Amino acid sequence: TFIAYLLAILLIFIFLPSINNLFSFEISIMDFFQIDFLIFSALLILCASILSSFYQSIYLGKLNPMSILKGSNIRSAKTSLFQKILLVLQYSIALFMISFSYYVFTQMNYIQNVDLGYSNDNVIELNISNKNIRSNLNSLKNELVRNPHIKHVSASLYANKALNNTYFSEKGSKSKVHMYYNSIDSSFLKTLNIELLQGRNIKEIKHTTEFTDVVINESAVKSFGWDDAIGKTIHPNYRVVGVVSNYCFLPLNESGYAPMLFFYLPNQFNKLLIKTDGKNEESTIAFIKAKWREVMNNEPLNLKKLDSYFLDDYQREVKLKKLFVILTIIAITLTLSGLIVLTINSINNKKKEIVIRRVHGASSMQVIKLIYQEILILLIISLTIALPFAVLFIEKWLANFA
Repeated sequence: TFIAYLLAILLIFIFLPSINNLFSFEISIMDFFQIDFLIFSALLILCASILSSFYQSIYLGKLNPMSILKGSNIRSAKTSLFQKILLVLQYSIALFMISFSYYVFTQMNYIQNVDLGYSNDNVIELNISNKNIRSNLNSLKNELVRNPHIKHVSASLYANKALNNTYFSEKGSKSKVHMYYNSIDSSFLKTLNIELLQGRNIKEIKHTTEFTDVVINESAVKSFGWDDAIGKTIHPNYRVVGVVSNYCFLPLNESGYAPMLFFYLPNQFNKLLIKTDGKNEESTIAFIKAKWREVMNNEPLNLKKLDSYFLDDYQREVKLKKLFVILTIIAITLTLSGLIVLTINSINNKKKEIVIRRVHGASSMQVIKLIYQEILILLIISLTIALPFAVLFIEKWLANFA
């Protein structure tokens, strides 16, 4: 047990940088030399030693010395049953880990590759929440679009997400629909490649008429129960002029395609989105920074790639995926080492039987069946136990996703 502890500490020192990087930990090697950890280690070694030898001590204390001296097999049915129970438990845990890890891995791959209804590739986000920045926004946009590698420039309250929400109702109706909203300019849909299904885009004009033109998504049309949304009015003074396709502006573990409303209100703009062609990325970013300094003077620049936000919403799931992959590798390794030991024991216990069967013409496959049929039965029992628990936990975990 003490040698195993030393090896474990050695492995921790080797893999500590990777562990810190994988799980965003800040564990130092010096933490393992603190007095509280050393006391914990001593107690751990002591408890592990006592527990691992407890059953063996009781069992060996009951053995009949005469039976051993006569060469009788000291392996009892009770011992065999206890060993099988431990093996089934070990296999069940390993199979559970493998099953759950597979679904965590599959779900995270799905999230990373699912069609979100918009494109965040090659989109750079600038923070323009400052009032002084917004006053020079049009000048900056005009300068940026001169670059041949910049396809679209758009300003909005939110980028690919939406946080603010409230209840809206059709004018003249008492029923309310819970909707998110975003203030955008006329380039927003093109920048994020959001499809306009019906009607027209909003216009960048100050509304002096009775109604403010708005664009809504498919979910909003469905929530209001409209067949044709164009021309419909929403309380207090919104008139629907266009309908866009649904896109995921909320994390997939929060909601699906929630109802959404877009309008033009430039004094609420917080984000500037720059769509590039993905070529000469470094020189394009350098160009953006230069134009920012030229137009915005000493205002601080906060620049980030839009796709880098995506996995920020799923940090818990990403860490869970990494953790389960590591634990599964450990579980498989321990199970395989246990199978090797079990195979060796099985061969030793059945040496005479194997020799007799070989003398009588048994084939290699028949000998392999003799050795592994008991192990295979234990694996089937373990699978029968592990799968229902795995399905239960997987369904509970997947229920967190829309």
